[in-house]
Order: sequence, then structure tokens, then C-alpha cells
Amino acid sequence: MTLKGLFTPIVTPFDASGALNLTAVDAIVEAQLEAGASGLIACGTTGEYYTLDESERQALIERVVRQVNGRVSVLAGINALNTREGELRARQARDLGCDGLMMSPPAYSLPEQHEILAHFKAVAAATALPLVLYDFPVRAGVQIEVDTVLALSEVDNIVGIKESSGDFSRLLALRDQCPSDFQLICGCDDQAADHLWWGARAWISGSANVFPAEQAAMLAAAERQDFESVRAGMAAMMPIIRDMEGGGYNQKAKLGTRVRLGIEAGDVRQPLLPLSRREVEEFQLLIAGFDKSTS
Repeated sequence: MTLKGLFTPIVTPFDASGALNLTAVDAIVEAQLEAGASGLIACGTTGEYYTLDESERQALIERVVRQVNGRVSVLAGINALNTREGELRARQARDLGCDGLMMSPPAYSLPEQHEILAHFKAVAAATALPLVLYDFPVRAGVQIEVDTVLALSEVDNIVGIKESSGDFSRLLALRDQCPSDFQLICGCDDQAADHLWWGARAWISGSANVFPAEQAAMLAAAERQDFESVRAGMAAMMPIIRDMEGGGYNQKAKLGTRVRLGIEAGDVRQPLLPLSRREVEEFQLLIAGFDKSTS
């Protein structure tokens, strides 16, 4: 499996009562595909996977796969607190028709590197589906260190890593040491232009819930070596991306889905809480400024 282009970890829409809104899932899928997304990820961090029960998780993945209907790749986020749960989620994604998997190390248990290595090898062995590692130490509490990534890159169906550490020198170390067919995927929205300059051609972007067409255009520009357009696109989006990463990321991804895509995704679930009125107004002003500057 080769990941190329924009992969959006879509928000999970809830209705006014807080229930899963599958009709809105269909609308989100269509809006993303129309905007040029090359793939979608269900049950990612931006999709609040940790708030879904098992029946909701199955219903969401099943609906995304059905609505996509083979037009692009669908990956399932399979983050789990333990290896057995990860294996079960990998098999669930396979049975529901997903094309691939994405997974970070188990949170909270703080596994050591040899334990992280064994964890990913066990989950990868549970199915033949391609698996993308997800390095996000701020969330997981541990990092997949470079030597561990190199060892995992030798596993046939571990195909790449979503690099969300924020440490750009680490990306360059991986670029120099990993096999050429092991994919280094941008997972830091505010560093996308840098990743593209250094040869990344896939971006897994939570902010693509707000900017799918613009980010797909950035990737297309990088493909044709038009890095002036890449820089211009990044500069225009940067104030909003920085604001999202400064707090309320999931809430703002959902608000952006409503404001820019015209799809009501509802509020986040607890433990997160909705934005304040002031925060909503300030974010809407940033979006209005972006739309005015790019119109």
C-alpha cells in the first residue's frame, strides 16, 4: 500500500442528543472526496475514537467504508490500551473492509522500546492489512524511537509512520536511515511545507476537516515541484492551524467542518467540552479572514 496525497482523519459527527450521526458521516465523506482527499481515516484522534463504544465504533467504520465504496483508501485508527485489544481492532477493521490500519503505542502503560517493538509486531501479525505507525509522544506518553522504527520497517505489512513528534531533526534521521519504500508521512500540520520539501508525499491532517481542498492543492503543488505555491498555501492556513493546536483542536475541527464545509458535526463528547462563545467567535473570525484573503 502506498499512501500518497491527503488523508483526512475525519471528525465523528454527533447529533443534538449526542448520538452518532451517520447521515452526517455520509456528507463528510462526500465533501472530503469532492475536495480531493486521497484517503480517509475513521476512528482517529480527531475522530474522538476514545469516546466511542464498540457498537458505535463498528457502525462508524462500516458506514465510512460503505460510503467511500472503493473510491479512495480507508484506514481505521486502532489505538488500544493493550496488545490483545489492538489485535481485535485490527481484525475488526479487516472484516469491515478497511484498506489499512493506523496505530500509536499504548497510552498510559509507558512500555519500553522492546515492548513497543513486540506490541506492533503482534498487531501487524493479526492481519495482512498494511499498518501505519503513529508517533505522537505528547498523546501516548512514549515515543517510537528511531531504532525501533527501523526494526519495525522490516516487518512486511508495516508500511510507514505518521510523524507527529514535532521534532523535525527526527524526520531527517528517519529519512536517512529507513528503507526507501518505508513511507514517512507528515503528521504535524504546522510542519507540512517542510515535510513536503524534504520529499514526503502524504499528509495525515486533522486540519483537513477545515481545509481539504486547500491541503489537497498543496500536495498537488509539491508533486509538480511548485514549492512557491506550497509555501503560500501553508502561510495562508498557518494562523488557523496554530490556533487549533493552541487548544480546542477537536472542537475547532468540528466548527470548521460546519463553517467551511456546511456540515453540522455537533459538539465533542466529554471529557472534552464545547468551546465558549468567545472562542467560537474568534475562530470564525480567523476563518473569515482566511476566506477573504484567498478569494
